[in-house]
Amino acid sequence: MSENVGEDGQSGRTAACGDDLVAIGMVRRPVGLKGWCYVEALGATLPALPLPGNLRAGRDPASTRDLVLREKKNSPQGLVCKFEGLDDVDTAGTLRGLYLFCGRLCLAPLPGARHYHFELEGLTVVGADSGRTIGLVAAIQNFPTTDALEVRKEDGTTILISMTQGIIRSVDQAGGVIAVSDSAIEEIL
Repeated sequence: MSENVGEDGQSGRTAACGDDLVAIGMVRRPVGLKGWCYVEALGATLPALPLPGNLRAGRDPASTRDLVLREKKNSPQGLVCKFEGLDDVDTAGTLRGLYLFCGRLCLAPLPGARHYHFELEGLTVVGADSGRTIGLVAAIQNFPTTDALEVRKEDGTTILISMTQGIIRSVDQAGGVIAVSDSAIEEIL
């Protein structure tokens, strides 16, 4: 999830750490009586975010509001966070189900050949050996065992391609191309 949201006054908002918003967490539910919330981290950014952390909270990037992360700690049930101005269970409950966003500039560079999911959206998927265009990455789907590219073919239909080493041969983000194993996707085409 991302959107251009600048400091130019568009929508009366500014993005924390840059212009494009990326979901880094989701508030699950309040815990305790003092405004703490269980938060599902979507990647490594939220747990590593320095405090206080300027975030945006909302159902999507277009409908967010400012939020300051004051404290965070790990618990046996996951990450627990405390936000500025939310000092009881009722006010903390207003965040339930909301995504936490930060700007793309807050994201740490990934090592090696790793990519953030949003960086893959819109890339062209081609057969590694044949060069045949399969389609464009419409989204990334997260499944318990693997992530998958949701690829929109030219006829408008979509297919899922598992993001495993044997199937994804290369990602050329600058060139806008993901090469996949022809033999691995032959039966789904």
